[in-house]
Amino acid sequence: MSGTGNINGLVNGVPTPAAPYIDAAIAANGNVLDPSILKTGSTGINLFANGIDTVTRGADFTFQFPVDYNFGHINYSIGATYNDTKITRVPAPPAQFVGQPFYDQQALSDLTTASPKYVINLGLNWIYGKASVNLLEKITVPHQITKPTTAMALRAMYNISKTVLA
Repeated sequence: MSGTGNINGLVNGVPTPAAPYIDAAIAANGNVLDPSILKTGSTGINLFANGIDTVTRGADFTFQFPVDYNFGHINYSIGATYNDTKITRVPAPPAQFVGQPFYDQQALSDLTTASPKYVINLGLNWIYGKASVNLLEKITVPHQITKPTTAMALRAMYNISKTVLA
């Protein structure tokens, strides 16, 4: 699992201002570093920080249209969702970690693009006596519109039980 960023203690054997804190975190977890790494290697920690402020705006729309036919009852449905998330504040890292942000570009991007920007649901539910068939088509459009994805679900049921009232 990736975190929101990486803080380096050593880079090619050269300590960063955060080195004492990174070394302490590594030691606190019971890890002992090879002395050759401390001379020429790099150390660091991956972290997950939950401190970014965001604003999400969106809208949901649903429409249902029931129709009776000779061959049964059909409920047609359409649903749509729009979401837009923007980052409003990214806190600065503490002074000990100067020049090393807690949030990398991937973490920032994930906050605004992880959920789809648009989702459209098209549904049809047919009922005839004890039988029913439900068909749902879901269309998802990501933030960077490349190619929408679709998923179809089909469920058929037949009610064979009797209702018993107590």
